[in-house]
Amino acid sequence: MSFWKVISRSVRYYWQTHLGVVLGSALGAMVLIGSLLVGDSVKETLRQQALLRVGKADFAMVGGDRFFREELAGSVTGNAAPVLLLRGSAVRADGQGRINQAQVLGVDQRFWALSPEAKVPGLAETDIALNSRAAAQLGVKVGDTVVIRMEKPSAFSRDAPLSGEEAAVIAIRAKIGAVVDDQSFGRFSLQASQVAPFSIFVPLKTLQARLEMAAQANVLLAAAAGDTQLNSFQQQIERGWQLADAALALKRVEKTGELELRTSRVFLDPPVVKAAPRGLDALTYLVNELRAGDKATPYSMATAIDAASSGFLPAELADDEIAITQWLAEDLGVGLNDRITVKYFVMGE
Repeated sequence: MSFWKVISRSVRYYWQTHLGVVLGSALGAMVLIGSLLVGDSVKETLRQQALLRVGKADFAMVGGDRFFREELAGSVTGNAAPVLLLRGSAVRADGQGRINQAQVLGVDQRFWALSPEAKVPGLAETDIALNSRAAAQLGVKVGDTVVIRMEKPSAFSRDAPLSGEEAAVIAIRAKIGAVVDDQSFGRFSLQASQVAPFSIFVPLKTLQARLEMAAQANVLLAAAAGDTQLNSFQQQIERGWQLADAALALKRVEKTGELELRTSRVFLDPPVVKAAPRGLDALTYLVNELRAGDKATPYSMATAIDAASSGFLPAELADDEIAITQWLAEDLGVGLNDRITVKYFVMGE
């Protein structure tokens, strides 16, 4: 009996078994090929969504609640855009639609130049733009009016004792000049998410003016120029960096000619203190009351300083002793060796 005849008889006799093996192999191959195709499709979809989120921007510097000069973008080679990024809410003028959590972006033409299509919407200085998702949520179109509300940035946390009882809320009532789709940066976000955010785009100068933050931004986007790498981008930022970008300022003391390093954030950050040339450290704080008996002086400034290094305080000043001004001494009716009570809030979370 020949070899091929043995095979043919085996196939005829065991045809059901062979058919099961063939079908199982085909099914397994279909599953594997389908998984590869689906995986490639999902990967490409996520890639396209990521590109729509960041557009042509390759680098981003995010300050959060820290703001730097808008001019810092000029130190970066290639296209760079300063952006004001805040959280806020939006409501239709008739109150029928509302968004409680939206990202409010102060942008200009430099931002739109980094969009996937580099398309600049024609907005007037008093107009705003919404992305497609925000417009659909509010049920609005071009020409409708929207009211945007956001909290004015502060050097203090709103939970801090010195922050005040009420938050400073800024309201902007504006007409919708454009509704931008995903290809026009409507999906822009620095957060990795498959869901497009609710985005409201306000002219940068307008938002800066309303927040009283002229020429400031807290996000810097940049497109790579040629073979620019991340370390090169960082070096460009460092070369253009100034004290104002870290909320710092140098002031010359008139009487002594010395330099004073100050911050608008109330407290100097530890890295700043470490990097600054060693000098005389001082902490000025608001105290609620200075009292001696039945006399009290409310809301005064107290400064903690190294007495021995100050040059104007007694070097032997002990931990339980203070020096006060002549005006305060007369106001409280106290003199040397008298005792006063100091009341103040303690900073907390």
